[in-house]
Amino acid sequence: IEWNRFALWLKSKSMSPEDLLLQDDLIINDFKDKTISAERLFALLERKYSLAMALEKWSKAGVWILNRGDNNYPKYVKDKLKSNAPPIFFGIGNAELLNKKYIGVVGSRNTNDQELSDTKLLASSITRSGYGVVSGGAKGVDEAAMVGALENNGFSLGYVSDSLIK
Repeated sequence: IEWNRFALWLKSKSMSPEDLLLQDDLIINDFKDKTISAERLFALLERKYSLAMALEKWSKAGVWILNRGDNNYPKYVKDKLKSNAPPIFFGIGNAELLNKKYIGVVGSRNTNDQELSDTKLLASSITRSGYGVVSGGAKGVDEAAMVGALENNGFSLGYVSDSLIK
């Protein structure tokens, strides 16, 4: 919520979050908020060199970063969650896939060959209908569904909660 207020203020000044990394002389004392002090903002900005190093590491690993203002940011997420949409998405792969339509497939990690085969058939059916498969990417049903979509010339999207670089 604090970020949303600050982002709106930046927008009113015709600025973007990236501008905070580029301008050492940025005067943010104009920002008036009862829960975010100018001192806190300046302290966060002092960490920009550490952030730059992290961004370089992520970039070398193929990680992209989208904020709500980027064209590839998922439109459905913005429309549905409005100001509660996450300010940033991190990902690997084709960011344009974020705005396609998906059917979610999740299931057990402990499966047998028949269940994995059935999952791939389900994924094939999903892709023939023009949708992609979205899942958590865990081994078992999740992975089989995503692989099944790709094997049938479809597309898949995996949402992971952490360890993206792994």
